[in-house]
This record gives sequence, structure tokens and C-alpha cells, in this order.
Amino acid sequence: MQTLIQIIYFLTDLAIWVIIGQGILSWLIAFNIVNRSSEFVRQVDLVLHTLTEPIYRPLRRWIRPVGHVDLTPMAAIVLLIIVQIILRNMAVSVAV
Repeated sequence: MQTLIQIIYFLTDLAIWVIIGQGILSWLIAFNIVNRSSEFVRQVDLVLHTLTEPIYRPLRRWIRPVGHVDLTPMAAIVLLIIVQIILRNMAVSVAV
């Protein structure tokens, strides 16, 4: 059970970093620091979008954009941190 909790914790941590990476890349594209015409940038953007869309899709039903700002990534990170807290508490109770 402890191993399963650690694997899920690792996956939630990885998802948080992917969301942060996608946010940073979107800022770099928005401020024209990197260009989407680059094949590498386009591929990284596609991979990050493919990884995060299953997380964002259910949240977008309840969270609408505020102006032109999408708050879904922030809500996803908050929910993933809550999952990590629950997993941490479960790991402590299993270990005892």
C-alpha cells in the first residue's frame, strides 16, 4: 500500500511540474521570446497540451475564464496539492 501511495504522489508531483512548464511556455510564446514556428517549440507545446488537457477538461466545466485569463491551471495545481496532502496523511496512517 505504501508503494502505491508513493507512486500516486510522484505522479501528482509530476503533473504539477508539467502544468508549471506549460504555463512558462505559454508566457514565453505570449511575450514572443520563443516562436511557435520552431518545430521544437511546437512539439513541446503539443506534448504539454496533450498531457494537461485530461486534467483541465473536467475543471473547465465549472471554471470559466476571467477576462482572457484561464484559471484552470491554478485550480488544477490546488487540487493536486490537496490530493498530495491526503496521500501524505494516508501514508502516515498506513505506516503506523
